[in-house]
Amino acid sequence: MNTKIFLLCLLSIMICSLPVKAEIIDGVIYDGTVIIGYDATQIPDTLVIPDFATGGYMKAMKGAPMKCLIIPQTFKISNGLFIQCQNLESVTIASTDISERAFWNCTKLNTLDLKSGVETIGSEAFAYCTSLEKVKLPSSVIYLGPKAFENCEQLKVVKIKNRNLVDEVNSSVHMYFANTPFLSSQPERPRKPGMSTPNNSRYKINSRTKTVEY
Repeated sequence: MNTKIFLLCLLSIMICSLPVKAEIIDGVIYDGTVIIGYDATQIPDTLVIPDFATGGYMKAMKGAPMKCLIIPQTFKISNGLFIQCQNLESVTIASTDISERAFWNCTKLNTLDLKSGVETIGSEAFAYCTSLEKVKLPSSVIYLGPKAFENCEQLKVVKIKNRNLVDEVNSSVHMYFANTPFLSSQPERPRKPGMSTPNNSRYKINSRTKTVEY
């Protein structure tokens, strides 16, 4: 049996074993409104999650091959949902919540568009996204989890519009952005005589816009 016939047989078995309510749209398998898996052979380069979808099982889209992903406001991004999607280059997110490790180790991700309305970004949500160069957090973001952007090796610019979040990040910047280029490239802040050097000393604040720029 050649490889192509084997894969077709395997896919047929998978489809036959799906829940009664399951349907496949653009290669994504839905059980009602919830993503439960995918068929890599049907995933388009640009994947748009439909408005009826409300969420997905943990790691249900792990390794999915789309290059561009668009997520609506109605969708809750669960833990590790899009983990290790190695072809993913661009993500647009309107969801309120981005759970922990949602996009962990998406190594080609270089464009991240977070729409106004995003409120929480979980721990390690974008950790090890090694191609990501800049991040803009809209004013709606009120919570940033530990290590949210850890080990993003190309990350040079971070802009935060929420004044309260600015203060929180400033108090412990290394906790959110460890092992990123700007932490070692920015000049240290001047400090008063006798003051010890803080761990988060390398950043600058735009006082007019209340935006942190690293």
